[in-house]
Amino acid sequence: MAKQKNRAATVQQAKPIQAAQPKTNSLESFYALAQKALPALFIIYVLAIIVGVIRHESWADEAQSWLLVKDLSIAELFKVLPSEGHPPLWYLILFPFAKLGFPYVIVKWIAASIMCTSIYLLLFKTKVHILLKLAIPFSVYYFYQYALFGRSYPLIALFTACAVVLYPKRFEKPWLFALCMIGMFNTHMHYFSFAFCLACLYLIDAIQLKQLNKKVLAAFIVMMIGGLYLVPYISSSPVVEYSEKATVDHWKNISLLLEYGLIPFNESAAIGALFAAAIVLSLVTRPKVLFLLLGGMAGYIYIVGFRYNLIQPRHYGVMVLIIVGTFLFAGFYRNDTFNILLRGKTDLTRYGYMLCVIMLICQLHVSFQCYGYDKDQMYSCSKDVAEYLIDNKLEHNVIVGCMPYAAISVIPYLPDDVRFYDAGCKRWYRHYVYDDCFINQKKPDPQGAVQTAWEEFYHKGREDVLLICNFQVTKIPEYLDLVYVSPQMALYGQETFFIYKFNERARRQ
Repeated sequence: MAKQKNRAATVQQAKPIQAAQPKTNSLESFYALAQKALPALFIIYVLAIIVGVIRHESWADEAQSWLLVKDLSIAELFKVLPSEGHPPLWYLILFPFAKLGFPYVIVKWIAASIMCTSIYLLLFKTKVHILLKLAIPFSVYYFYQYALFGRSYPLIALFTACAVVLYPKRFEKPWLFALCMIGMFNTHMHYFSFAFCLACLYLIDAIQLKQLNKKVLAAFIVMMIGGLYLVPYISSSPVVEYSEKATVDHWKNISLLLEYGLIPFNESAAIGALFAAAIVLSLVTRPKVLFLLLGGMAGYIYIVGFRYNLIQPRHYGVMVLIIVGTFLFAGFYRNDTFNILLRGKTDLTRYGYMLCVIMLICQLHVSFQCYGYDKDQMYSCSKDVAEYLIDNKLEHNVIVGCMPYAAISVIPYLPDDVRFYDAGCKRWYRHYVYDDCFINQKKPDPQGAVQTAWEEFYHKGREDVLLICNFQVTKIPEYLDLVYVSPQMALYGQETFFIYKFNERARRQ
C-alpha cells in the first residue's frame, strides 16, 4: 500500500508543471479584430467609391486627357504630351478605350478601379502595420481627390502598392520589379523623385546584400532608362520654361503646401512644418528610409515651389502619398545594418508610424465633407450645358469659349464633330493647345471674347453664334441676351456656365 502511494507521488512529480497562461494583451486583441474587419472595410470603401463616381461630374482636366487620346494618333499624342507636363502612361491607358468608342464616363471608372485595386493590395497583400491599413482608405486623397476624379494620380497608389507587394522578392523577380518601377516613374512628375530614390535603394540593397548579378544590374539599368527619359522629354516643351518663369512666389506655394497638404486646412504653415519635421526626425534611426523620404520630398517641393505655377489642392496630396509610401517601405528596413541604435535601443520609427496615422485620421473630416458635397452637388455643370445644347439643337452652332480651357469640359458630351472657337487665339479647338499663343496671351477677357465673336462671325453673317462663359459677363451689352444659366453653382466655380447669344440689336452695330 505504501509502495503504491510512493509510486503515485512519483508519477505526480513527473508531470510537467503547467505554465501560467498569460493574459491576452488587449492591444493584440484589437489588432486581431481589426485584421478581421478589413474585408468589411474594403467592401464599404468600394461601395462608397461606386456611389461617388456615379454622382461625380467630370471637369476640364478630365476632359482634356480624354479629348487628347480621342482626337490624336499615338505619334501626335507623344508630340504634345511634354506641353501637358505629364508622363504618357495615363494617356496610353485611356487610348484604347477612346479609340474603341467607349463613352467619356469610362475615364472616372478607370481611375476608381485603379484606386480600389491599390487599396485591395495594401489591405490584403502586404504586411503593413494594421493601423496604417485602417487609416489609409478613407483619407482625403485615397478616398476623394484621387479616387473619384479621372486623373493619373491613382496610378501613384497602384504602383506603390505593387512595389510593396514585390519588395521581399525584388531580387528574385528583378524584371517584374523593374516593370513596376517604370510604371511608378511614369505616374506623375511630382512623384518622380520618390521613384528615383526607391530605384537607387534597389541598387544599394543589391550591393549590400550581395544580390548584385547580371539580371539585377540589367533590371536596374532598364528601370532607370524607363524613368530618366522623362527629364529631357518633358523639358523639351517651351511651356515648362514659361511655367518656371511664371512661378514667382516660391515660398507662397511651399507655405500653402504646409498649410493644407498634410493636415488639411490647419491654416498654419508653422504647424505643417513642425509636423513634417517630426516625421523626418522619426526616421533618423533608419537612414535608408530617411533617404527615401527626404529625396522624395525634396524633388516634389522643388517642382511645386520653383517649377510649377498652377498649384492646386489636388497637388498637395502627392506629399501625403510620399510620406505614406515611405512608411509602407519602412518595415523592410527594420533590421538593416545601416540603422542607428540610440541609447536603450530606441527605434523612433514607431513614432513616425503614429504620426503618419494621425495625419491620415486628421484628413477624415475633410474627406467625408468633400465626398458629401460632390455627391449632393454638381462638381461641374458641363454635362447639363451639353444636354441644353443638344435638346435645343444648338450643338453645331458657332460656339465661342470665353475661357477656352474651362469650356472644353462640355465637349466630350457632344458629338465628335463639334468644335469650339478660342476667342483669345482665334482658332477652332476640341482640346486645349499649350503653344506660343497660350504663353503670350493675357488672362481670358469675356468682353474681348464678345467683341471677337461679333467681329469674326456675327458681323460676317453668322447669326447662330453662342458664347459659353464660365463667369457672368458683368457688363452685358444691350445686343447680347443671356439664354442659359447653370442650375446651380458648381463646386468647382469655373465650371458654372452662362450662355449668351446676339439679339436683333447686334445687326445695327
